[in-house]
Amino acid sequence: MITPTHLGALLLAMAVAASPAAAQPGVSSAPTEQAESYTGTIVLVDALSLGTFALAGVLGENDDGYGDDTGLMFAMLGLSGWMVGPGIVHAAKGDRIRGLASVGLRLGLPVAGGLVGGLGLSAALSGGGISDEDSQWVGVGTMVGFLGGAITATLLDQLWLAKPGHRRAAGLSLT
Repeated sequence: MITPTHLGALLLAMAVAASPAAAQPGVSSAPTEQAESYTGTIVLVDALSLGTFALAGVLGENDDGYGDDTGLMFAMLGLSGWMVGPGIVHAAKGDRIRGLASVGLRLGLPVAGGLVGGLGLSAALSGGGISDEDSQWVGVGTMVGFLGGAITATLLDQLWLAKPGHRRAAGLSLT
């Protein structure tokens, strides 16, 4: 059984992974470039979040159906950690614009992928109308598109947004 202590320890681990180390120099008020890559931190936050989401599946298998929503709680925690955790890392590293871009990618690409997958397969199957048997494939297309968008967003965040050398656009500051 997962206790509040276990949940608190998991949240603490995610917060420590997202915060800058005490030995790191402070962020100047107007940096033009990131000094170093923090892809490893983004990967760690993603791994913790997806691990939490996977734990929800294990806990859901043991659900007795009597109102124990532990699996659902971990699913929501893992999903929200995946969506906003890397954005928090970007902001903690001093770049709020990349943080917003990260959250935007992680929300937008899965939704767009799901729409393209579902609507594309629906259009392909609708030559003579969609039967009940064919309608299940529309759901599969939606899920494949959603997962493709989620994977693409994760890779873009880890391999592009967390890398140094991308100049910040002039005038785009949230400070």
